[in-house]
Amino acid sequence: MEEFFHSVTAWKILFVLGFVNGGLGILLFFSCRCIPMSAAIGRRFMKYGFYKRFYGLHCYLWPVLMLSVVAHSVLAYKFLGNPF
Repeated sequence: MEEFFHSVTAWKILFVLGFVNGGLGILLFFSCRCIPMSAAIGRRFMKYGFYKRFYGLHCYLWPVLMLSVVAHSVLAYKFLGNPF
């Protein structure tokens, strides 16, 4: 198992999870019930059905982000080690 954490596959998974975390962070920001709604852009988008459906997914995005962050952190710790 230890050899997995020092493989190219681990690097690729770590890299992809970093982008997944960033993408989910952006999606959560734009589906947030308080931040975009206070801006003019959020009020404008609420007129459209696609944004209302996307807005309703906010609570489902959090568990995916949490799992992604935990997986990313574990891989980074196992791959790079403890910096302290």
